Amino acid sequence: MADTVRDLATLQALLADNAPAQDISAQDVRDFLVSVYSDYIKVSDAKIDGTDGGAFNNGAWRTRDINTEDTDTGGHCAIAANQITLQPGTYVCFIRAPGFSVNRHKARLRNITDGATEIDGSSCYSSNGNLVGNDSIMQGRFTIAAAKTFEVQHYCSTTKVNNGFGAASNFGVDEVYTVAEFWWHPLSEIVSSSSSSSSSSAS
Repeated sequence: MADTVRDLATLQALLADNAPAQDISAQDVRDFLVSVYSDYIKVSDAKIDGTDGGAFNNGAWRTRDINTEDTDTGGHCAIAANQITLQPGTYVCFIRAPGFSVNRHKARLRNITDGATEIDGSSCYSSNGNLVGNDSIMQGRFTIAAAKTFEVQHYCSTTKVNNGFGAASNFGVDEVYTVAEFWWHPLSEIVSSSSSSSSSSAS
């Protein structure tokens, strides 16, 4: 029998408190797993050993490099020209973007399709005088009803040539700078779609 993604109400009814054990079959358990399991996506800016992250110029939002699709277990993502295209669904994300010796800096996940900021990053300070680096972190949850294109964008107060986007470690392996991770939740998507459908029908 094929596995079936079930909506939240169906799973809650199946797994009600004190439900007799015989009411839950092996197939029910399999369906539960495929309903709640999160597909995982990881994309990044990976450069050959010894290559700095690049110049970080102040005064405007700068698009971070995204050139590697490390993992996409469900086929929900595509990358091109430093942009990330995600398919419909609900996503939890964790993204980091390094700034090196640029004083004040802050990143964001920008929805290019809609012209809106999806997730604001943490405010950071990496001293230009002391050659300090740290990461602006973006984390949160969002839902998109259609495929959307995103960029990781970054703003700083002081220009740093060559390595403002991160300093190379020179350890004989790839240098990794911006990293974006997403978890796609099928159950959340179904609940959101069901709620939207109910609201549309009511109106």
